Amino acid sequence: VEALVAETAKWSIGHPIGEKPMVGPVVRAVAADTIRGLTESAVRAGAKRLMPPDGALKAASLGTAYVAPEVLTGVDHSMQIMRDELFGPVACVQAVGGDDEAIRLMNDSDYGLSASIWTRDVERGVTLLDEVEAGTVYLNRCDHADLYLPWGGIKNSGLGRTNGRAGLIEATAAKAYHVRCVIA
Repeated sequence: VEALVAETAKWSIGHPIGEKPMVGPVVRAVAADTIRGLTESAVRAGAKRLMPPDGALKAASLGTAYVAPEVLTGVDHSMQIMRDELFGPVACVQAVGGDDEAIRLMNDSDYGLSASIWTRDVERGVTLLDEVEAGTVYLNRCDHADLYLPWGGIKNSGLGRTNGRAGLIEATAAKAYHVRCVIA
């Protein structure tokens, strides 16, 4: 967790044009309000913020669509932040009793866009990825999109598939032609 906080503390926040930040604005101000609301709700329920407050001050100075990167610990699965799609720069760290519990909690959601597993045991990690109910899964990363691989969620996530062969098929309309040549 300390390494996660240290890395997150390096992330700059700013306007995406010119400043080249690591974190820009979220899609809309109302989305930022939702992220901040879920974060505050988790903190009121016992989660702990591990980031210094200067990031939140900088985000507030930039406008209502900016959300500072945060790391929360002490979260649990009863908190809405752990079950909803957040789409914001907030990492929630929950202690679990083992792999089975981790997978059960990951899958106990109405959403399944993407998920990542972090482990030193790559072989075990790949095995666990097979059990995760998400359209895209990552092992020891969460920051990559490959145009040759399909992207999209399952359950209540996403709007179908983009990228790769599956995305091409999704973006086309199949048409069957039945032609019979008539000889006069």
